[in-house]
Amino acid sequence: MPAAKVQIGLAPQDPLPKDTRLPRSQNWEKAKNHVARTHLRQDVLHKTSTRLCCETQAVGIETLSVQRMMANHRLARSIADQGFGRFFAMLQYKADRYGTQLIEADRWFPSSKLCSTPGCGYVKKDLTLKDRAWTCGLWNHA
Repeated sequence: MPAAKVQIGLAPQDPLPKDTRLPRSQNWEKAKNHVARTHLRQDVLHKTSTRLCCETQAVGIETLSVQRMMANHRLARSIADQGFGRFFAMLQYKADRYGTQLIEADRWFPSSKLCSTPGCGYVKKDLTLKDRAWTCGLWNHA
């Protein structure tokens, strides 16, 4: 506070005149921005989970190993900022509230490797990260 008094032209030992606003520190600005980001993230999570549960009959979510994803130091901050655990908890209680069925897919379920045709059941064994689209190996779809 003494540095702020000097910055506005007062001596450090002088009393602060009534209705005088001191300049805000950079740490105060950082804290304000941090709180704003946290509230914005909460708002987005609440709105997204509410919209999903209100507009659909069922929501499918994959249970991920966030701890293992955090091991990648290049992605750790981005993953931590997403709030996966908080979003999953919101989905759970809002699905109960709105009567939406919440389906949890196990982390080892081969969702990317399954054919998208209902009832087909074909699983592509040699799927790599480069494969963005693939054709079913059974070829008997109508």
